[in-house]
Amino acid sequence: MGPAIFSFERGVIMKTRRTVGLWLLPLLCLLMASCIDSKCPLGDPKTSKADPALHGVWRMVRDHGQVEYCHVGVAAGKLPAGTLRLVLVNQNADGSLDRPGEVLAFPTSLGKNRYLNVVVTDEDDLERLNKDGWNPKWVQGYFILKYRIQDDALTFWNMDQDAKRRAIEAGKIKGEIGKKDSAIGQSACFTDTPEKLASLLESAESDKLFSKLPEGMQTYKRMK
Repeated sequence: MGPAIFSFERGVIMKTRRTVGLWLLPLLCLLMASCIDSKCPLGDPKTSKADPALHGVWRMVRDHGQVEYCHVGVAAGKLPAGTLRLVLVNQNADGSLDRPGEVLAFPTSLGKNRYLNVVVTDEDDLERLNKDGWNPKWVQGYFILKYRIQDDALTFWNMDQDAKRRAIEAGKIKGEIGKKDSAIGQSACFTDTPEKLASLLESAESDKLFSKLPEGMQTYKRMK
């Protein structure tokens, strides 16, 4: 089974096998918390360095006519300087707009590779983070996305559930393996330290952890 993909349509989180925007994953929140990639981030959000190349508005057109607009900018306020706010707006083929989704994230660079730590939290705790600043007790976990910016294209790869499970079973990193699910397979979540997670992603295992399937990657184009 490949990557777990989800959609957020008209305020309802749904599991699906079709390709959807990776920005939507943290909106699983309490309903799908078992599907997060890691209980800890790759690094410390308070020392994370911003990646200005991510800033702006990104657009992706789907086969069924839906258009996704991803707005990325500095979260500002009391949050650490490297924290990003991501706002997604879906315009459907009939012209209607879904309710926008908002998440927080921060980048981490490991060698030549760049990753986004996408914060998983519920709506109330998201408001607390926005109002009072960073506090890990209001965070349930993280989705770890690998990304690359080339010319005006932004590509994301999400982690593969099976690859995470194999890494845990092989003792390469601590984690929890969930029960099998007909839609997403068998979920796996890393529970080790940021240092151990970073070490794994700096090893030869790194490339194996991210999906090679079409539904496991997304490419957006920068709007000018």
